[in-house]
Formats: sequence, structure tokens, C-alpha cells
Amino acid sequence: FKDFNKEHEKLLRIRKQTYKRHNLLTQDNITPMSILYAMFSHGGIMHLVGNMFGLIVFGIYVESRMGKLEYGLSYLLGGFFGLGVYAITLSSSNHFVVGASANVFAVMGLFYIFFRDKPMKFFMFYLVAKVVKIPVRKYFFFLFILLEVILVFSTNTNVAHSAHVVGLVIGILYAFYWNKRNKLPPDFLYKSELKWFADIKKNQKLGSKVLLAQNLLSYNPYNHYVRRHVLNSLLEESLIEPDVLKKFQNFMERELSYYLLDIHKDKGIEKSYKLLRTLPNNFNITRLLEYFYEKDLISILDLSLKQKHYFLSLRVIATICHKYKRSKQIKNHLKTATSILENTNYNESQLKSLIIKNNSMDFKQLILKYIERGKYGEDF
Repeated sequence: FKDFNKEHEKLLRIRKQTYKRHNLLTQDNITPMSILYAMFSHGGIMHLVGNMFGLIVFGIYVESRMGKLEYGLSYLLGGFFGLGVYAITLSSSNHFVVGASANVFAVMGLFYIFFRDKPMKFFMFYLVAKVVKIPVRKYFFFLFILLEVILVFSTNTNVAHSAHVVGLVIGILYAFYWNKRNKLPPDFLYKSELKWFADIKKNQKLGSKVLLAQNLLSYNPYNHYVRRHVLNSLLEESLIEPDVLKKFQNFMERELSYYLLDIHKDKGIEKSYKLLRTLPNNFNITRLLEYFYEKDLISILDLSLKQKHYFLSLRVIATICHKYKRSKQIKNHLKTATSILENTNYNESQLKSLIIKNNSMDFKQLILKYIERGKYGEDF
């Protein structure tokens, strides 16, 4: 037994020497080189794939916000502290650590602080496949747990949970530090948007201004400040040149849907209704109101009825029938539409504009009935 112990201790010494010679991260060999080597080593292909997946999902947006240099620095800091702390807490010096999970969790911490007020799109498959928007603030830590589970099954070695937590904390702290040094206006997610917006304001040509705004909003669809600026420019210009609305109608319909929702959240239904009243009848109101809930649409409908703006009422009813075909209120809305059509007169083109593709059959038949009856009169 004594001979066995001697041989065993000899093998352990050889193992430790081997770990140090190859810069493997262990409790007895915590150096910058061993930590750096551990970050870029993995326990298998699935371990590597799991880390790369998390890095791609979150890293693209974080790098766009911070820039390559600071993004790389934050990535390395998360790994150094996360892996270093985990190596210190190892129960035995006979184990070594590999993997970039601490780095990835640092990036996740950065992502959470930078984008916690925004929704994130996810592809979900449960009975049916669809894309859903999930608020980052509410569901981020659910995804954190999900990623932990994925990593548990992606490797045969013990999972470095403490490294993940330390990496996440480092990322969160670095994000607060970065935000303090690089203050961005509300709605701006990336520093590059500031120069972009300056070019939009300087540009005197309406077409170029709209093109620049389209590019910026495709980059950050939540920049309502830029959206408001460009839409206000178009609406002001349309008072001088009526053809402006027709020329940029597609852009305005798409961006007004976000703009109306923004106004509704900030200032209430009355402001949304006031803007809807100023828009031409040829604008696709269903597209404009696509992000509104049924209760909000009913509030707009009640306001339009109260203000005796009956054609807008019909358009809102058409939208409700299109979006909420199975609503229990549809019959009542159709009765309201029938009453309006019985007591007011509209021309054929107005009535046809109420027929929306994929609308409820009941509403279509109602409008077609009045078109066939030829109940036309003055425009209202």
C-alpha cells in the first residue's frame, strides 16, 4: 500500500506538471495564459456549438452598440473573472477548466442592460411554428435558465455554474459603466444612429430624407424619435404639396402604425384618434392599426361615433372585423355599421375602400349589399 501511495503521488505530480506545461487552468495553475487558453478550448463539439450559439444570438447586438474594441474587452473580462473564480473554488486540483461559457454569460449581461426595455423576436415551435415577441426585461432570466440546461446536456464534464454567474455579473457591471460614459438619447440603441440622424436633419430633399430614415429604422425599428421627426416633416410638407402623401404613402402607412402606437402609449387614445382624422381615406387604416388591441380599437370607434365622424367609424369596424373575426362583439359592430349605412350616404369608391382582403365575410356582404342598392350620395 505504501508503494501504491508513492506511485500515486508521483502520478499526481506528473499530472500537475503536465497541466502547467500545457497551460491548463487548474486550482494550482491560475495564470493569464491558462485562463486565456481555457476560454478557447472546449470539451467537445456540442460544448463549442452551445457557446457559439449564445455568442451569436446576443453578441451581434452588443457589438453593434459598443464597438469591436470594447466588446472584445468586455468579453475577455467576463472570461478572466468567471473562469478565475471558478478555478479557485474547484474541489480538487486534479481537474482543469475549459470553455467560453463565462464569456458568453458576460455578453448576456451586457445584452440585458442595453436592451431590457425592448422586445426580442423568437421562433417558437409548439403545435404550430410562429415568431413571437418576448419582452427582454420579463423573460431574459428564463432564457438564462434555459441556456444553463442546454449547457448541462452539451458536455460530459461538470458545468461551471459559478463561472456563469460571475461572467453575467461582470457583463451587467460593465454595461452600467459603458452607459454612464456613452449616454445615448431615448430610443437610440447604437452610437452610429446619432450621425445617421444628423444626416437626416441636414438633408433638404424629402426623398433622400425618407430613404435615410428607412435605412435607420430597418436598423433600429424602435427609434420612434426619428420616426416622429420624418413623419412630421412629411405631414407638414403635405399641407403645401398634397401629392407628397400619395408619393410616400407606403412608407407613411408602415411607419404610422408604429407612430400611432407610440402616441397611444404616451398620450392616450384621443391623440391617436385626432391623427387618424387628419389622414386621407385612401390610407389603409387596418395596416395603421395593426398593433392595437381590440379594446383600444373599440375606444377609437366610440370616439368617432361621439364626434359623428361616421366614415372613420366604418373603417374602424372594418379593422375590428378583420383582426378579431371571432370576437363576441362582432355582431354588435355589424349592427352599428348597418345603422350608419342606413342613415348616411357614401359614394361607391368609398364603400369599396371598406372591403379589406381577408376581412370577415359578414362585413363584406354588408358593404356589397349597399353597393348593389346604389345608395350613394355626397361624400362625408
